Amino acid sequence: MRTEPPVDLLVARLQAAGVRVLVPVTLARPRLEWADLADPARTPLGQEVLAGVDVALVPALAVDRDGVRLGQGGGYYDTTLPRLRELAPGAPVVAVLHDHELVPRVPAAAHDARVDGVLRPGTGVTWLDCR
Repeated sequence: MRTEPPVDLLVARLQAAGVRVLVPVTLARPRLEWADLADPARTPLGQEVLAGVDVALVPALAVDRDGVRLGQGGGYYDTTLPRLRELAPGAPVVAVLHDHELVPRVPAAAHDARVDGVLRPGTGVTWLDCR
């Protein structure tokens, strides 16, 4: 989205290096499907494709130092991230933020999925001690 940090160059470099980039396809709330970015038809690949994920870059409005992620309230990633952790247990989950969106505290509920780190344009990756 236009309000999110730009990742076009990162994605282009990943693809140029031969990395398969998966993108979300929104289904009935709160489900996400996954497609290969290189596939213009965005053919759904099923949830099992998450087993091959090495690192997950996810959107967020803010993240706190405990890894609590504030999304847009749809629950899509709060339901997807536990499945990702089940299928690809070693894959870190990194929220892509603007520099000012790593904050001291974010309101949290029991169902909120946490992230392992944040990627910001000005500072790169910051790993969080949240596990």
